[in-house]
Amino acid sequence: MPKALLDTNIIIHRENFRPSNYNIGHLYRWLDKLHYTKVVHPYAIQEIEKYNSRKVQESFSIKLEAYEHIQVVSEPTADFLKNFTEQDKTENDKIDNALLFYAFSGKADILITEDKKLIGKAEKICIKDKVLSINQFIVKATEENPALIDYKMLAVKKELFGKIDLNSSFFGSFKEDYKEFFDWFNKKSEEMAYICKDDKGDMLGFLYLKIEDENYGNITPFFDKKKRLKIGTFKVLSTGFRLGERFIKIIFDNAIQYGVEEIYLTMFEYRDDLQVLADLLVKWGFVKYGKKTTRNGEETVFVKKLGVYDSNLSVKENFPNILYSKQKFIFLVFIYNLPVFFHLLLTLYIQSGSCIRQIFPSAVLRT
Repeated sequence: MPKALLDTNIIIHRENFRPSNYNIGHLYRWLDKLHYTKVVHPYAIQEIEKYNSRKVQESFSIKLEAYEHIQVVSEPTADFLKNFTEQDKTENDKIDNALLFYAFSGKADILITEDKKLIGKAEKICIKDKVLSINQFIVKATEENPALIDYKMLAVKKELFGKIDLNSSFFGSFKEDYKEFFDWFNKKSEEMAYICKDDKGDMLGFLYLKIEDENYGNITPFFDKKKRLKIGTFKVLSTGFRLGERFIKIIFDNAIQYGVEEIYLTMFEYRDDLQVLADLLVKWGFVKYGKKTTRNGEETVFVKKLGVYDSNLSVKENFPNILYSKQKFIFLVFIYNLPVFFHLLLTLYIQSGSCIRQIFPSAVLRT
């Protein structure tokens, strides 16, 4: 069985009374699906034992029995440590190096950590593919194992704000970033949002869209008045990019339906959990436009123009903008869901207004 070495911060996220990273459940679900043995390093145990609370120590001691403990500790060699001597000054650096050396030596197939410094060290010694954050691992797992994705669990539906549990931990980051979030949410009780829940009823994704036609005094550079689709609230827990892309498709569908000229949203880039979302937006052609300043702080503004095809961009970055003068081809190898395929085909036909030639080289249809 493959081994996953878990950094102290991962174990604390998982076993803490109040989880501080809400993607942790999906991480452990994927580790189980892929039959990883969860390994904990003695140094990680020592860190946990430093907790001041006796109750917390005892709780973690019991929970750690569910992990495989490393029995023989291999200390990093002098040659290995030469890579980091300039930046290593603390006891935490020593622990990081021990965990990194364990993965570097091939004793673990992967090291999962939320420590950016540790991930940076891995890149320096060319093993960044073995040292991943929670989000990076989940994305990698879903991309490499699409057959294991529970698409029923990822169903998106529309729901009234008033029927959504505002006390869900899912909304914790919004409450931290926006002082008015609670009041704003309650005022929207009769409006609709797109939501996604897992099989336990826990929130995985939330999307609120709004059509605007106004000037914006708090955005720089100045926003000209035009019809825009505002992504008012957008959050997806990392079950992988596919759920995020499902919401992106909904955004584009609404933009086309209402004939807007631009789509935009704002976000606090300093939040680590928003970096995956920012990367996803860039992949689909959103660009950083400027800044929005409010009493909550300074947010980055992302914009995507519609109705204009840029030949310097990829098809994905241009979508749903289409170059009408060119023939459209759909190149298929595997189709896992026939109804979804025909929906996509119809969408392309409606948007392009031209004939679409279908080429099926040894296509295998699966319904």
